[in-house]
Amino acid sequence: MLDQSKCVREFFPLNGVRNQEATSEPFLVVQVTELVDSIFIRCTSNHALLDGLSFWHFYGSWAEISCSFNVISKKTFFKLEFPFKIDNFSNRISIPNERINSNSTQQMLLQEKVFDFTKQSIAKLKAKANVEMNTTKISSHQVVLAHVWQSVIRFRNLNHNQETTFEVPIDMRKRLNPPLPERFFGNAIYPATITIKTGELLEHEFEWAALQINEMFVSHDHERFKYIYENCMKDPEVTKLGDLPSNYFMLHNSPRFNFYKYDFGWGKTIAKVEGQTSLKGKLLCHLD
Repeated sequence: MLDQSKCVREFFPLNGVRNQEATSEPFLVVQVTELVDSIFIRCTSNHALLDGLSFWHFYGSWAEISCSFNVISKKTFFKLEFPFKIDNFSNRISIPNERINSNSTQQMLLQEKVFDFTKQSIAKLKAKANVEMNTTKISSHQVVLAHVWQSVIRFRNLNHNQETTFEVPIDMRKRLNPPLPERFFGNAIYPATITIKTGELLEHEFEWAALQINEMFVSHDHERFKYIYENCMKDPEVTKLGDLPSNYFMLHNSPRFNFYKYDFGWGKTIAKVEGQTSLKGKLLCHLD
């Protein structure tokens, strides 16, 4: 377990900037710093504009342009059309100022830790969960979430009548009808949640929790998303970390992207560093 160096945060712009401040702050900031023997690339985007898939699509296109590619290998899909047919739909949603400018929007101080799960241990968890739940649907991603969630709740020794919630971002692209192209450029992520009584979570093994997370993923289809957005338009809300209960968990910066494949023509990538704000990608490159 390693403490992330606090000084790393100073390498990134827009720390503490909220997504809704994009009317006055940049949507995207890129900064390149030449070190003694390497280059440090800092890139920060506003999550209201981009999700992880779009961010790394941009990064890969930038790398190809830097390498003088005549044609970008993965063309961007820019067509922005609301995917749901909703009565009285307006492409402009008005959010009351008091919901945006609440005192609870102040930045929270969090301690960051890194835990390393080996491929072998994850494979064992996945196999055990699928055997015990008599299914083949539970993924590696879901068993890790269930294991961490249950472990933290057990450590906190909470009242079993208290509720705990896990929020997991879901990519809507393939779940919509018709689906959005993978190269859709924007934010197609929805923060889905699952809420369980802590006593119910702890009275079962982690395999049960993994199945609940799996079923939460499966339930989010086109009709479910349409229902969610219909309600959002009727009563728009801005979620603030300070308003969330203490037993609320959020998956953030899921490392499912291949950070190391991007070649700017400046040398091989030697490290990736995670940052703090909405969405960041960072690479260290050797100088040849």
